[in-house]
Amino acid sequence: ETPRLAPFDAPMIPEPVQPPPKGRITDEFLVHVASAYAQAVGEGSPAKVIAEQAKVSIRTVHGWITQARKRGHLPPGRPGRAG
Repeated sequence: ETPRLAPFDAPMIPEPVQPPPKGRITDEFLVHVASAYAQAVGEGSPAKVIAEQAKVSIRTVHGWITQARKRGHLPPGRPGRAG
């Protein structure tokens, strides 16, 4: 089982995010999303950066980020602010 991350603890995974196989969103995948999010915060819109890497819509990435937050891999969001 993938351990939950503290709000400030995101592993640094160097590979870009790729859509999960068969659309199955696992904790391992969400840890990768959290890592990409943490790395992309300084580049502007993290969702846009991840969407470009994964070649999916920003809306899809927002869903991934929501799931990562719900499962404890990212801290709660604040409206209008990345991170």
